[in-house]
Amino acid sequence: MAAIAPNGATGSATAIAPSGVTDSAAAIGPRSAADSTAAIGPSGAAGPAAPPISAAATGVLTWPTTVAPGDNFSAVLRNPLSIPNTSCFVALSLERWDGDAWGQARELMPDGVDPNLAGPGADCKPDLILPGAFIGERKFTVPDDVPPGDYRVVERGTEGEGRLTILGPNQDAASVPLPTGRHSVDLAPGGGLDPEPTVRVTLDRVALLDDDRLAISWHSSCNVPGSRVDFDYAADRVTARLVVGGFTVIDCVGEPDLWSTVVDLPAPLWGRPLDVTAGNDTQRARRVEVTPLRTYVLPETAPGSAPVPVLATSIFRQRITPESIRVQMYGGYCIGVAQTAVYADDDGTIFVQPHVVVPNNVACSPAPWQTFVLPVQAPAGSRLFGPTSFW
Repeated sequence: MAAIAPNGATGSATAIAPSGVTDSAAAIGPRSAADSTAAIGPSGAAGPAAPPISAAATGVLTWPTTVAPGDNFSAVLRNPLSIPNTSCFVALSLERWDGDAWGQARELMPDGVDPNLAGPGADCKPDLILPGAFIGERKFTVPDDVPPGDYRVVERGTEGEGRLTILGPNQDAASVPLPTGRHSVDLAPGGGLDPEPTVRVTLDRVALLDDDRLAISWHSSCNVPGSRVDFDYAADRVTARLVVGGFTVIDCVGEPDLWSTVVDLPAPLWGRPLDVTAGNDTQRARRVEVTPLRTYVLPETAPGSAPVPVLATSIFRQRITPESIRVQMYGGYCIGVAQTAVYADDDGTIFVQPHVVVPNNVACSPAPWQTFVLPVQAPAGSRLFGPTSFW
């Protein structure tokens, strides 16, 4: 199938990055609080041509963006707001531009989903989307009877929209390379890590969660958490390199050496494999389907104030109790828990995605880790991905 640049892209290296993500290519990061009041919803009429959509307002990304009846395409949902959001991804609706307005809505179900069993609200387990981040990716097939034209792509309950051009049955889409570039996800809230710790790092396990999150566990030392994850998007694959950092301790005698994290992917894979490296180790990330278990707790902010940045970090210890999951995360004394999410796969593995906040204008004293209690009851027989130390 021909490859066309994704919605909102303005070049082969453009990407849409979540909070805490830096990008050597063009990036769309978190916006100010005032931006969250911008009109993100349906576009108005704009004459004979379909109204354009800005990359910042794009809430549905598709690949490719030009298809013909019978073709397959992939889609992800993106949060275009400057505040965290929760959403489901059940179906897409295509609305054709008729020269004056959007109309002729046609609902598409993801491939492999029975439309008779997926009515409104069915299988809807809200997932957390940080500013600029996405969830997906799901695959769709363009029905044979859809007329050619420019279409608006929307998803019920999601802010923003996307664009898709559908050709006639005898037309072929021009080939365009998949977007490439480097993106980095920071794992050191408050900073303070030695960038070159003298310790051997080896991978434990890796997993790709629903094509939009990467879980990594690794062996290093009790004082060597993750510093960042560098993602290199090439035409044929994506490589994620774990970079560690160290902090000062008296010794690590008797302490575990296993850490873990789960991070949002900074850009869609669009079908490419994902390899993970740390030190001299490399593993191919196997895709697993997960279900959100955690009730999300969004950080409180005063009316009119800018949202507090939500930061990724590393997990040192975690333990399942009858009523909760206790987690020790790397960070300073002033960090607070935010949108930390908990997912479970069909085999009973629990994945904790750690997120913390550092209050504005607060000096954050260095500290090895902070302990938080997540009010979620894990199913019986569950086991944790990553460290399982008791304390």
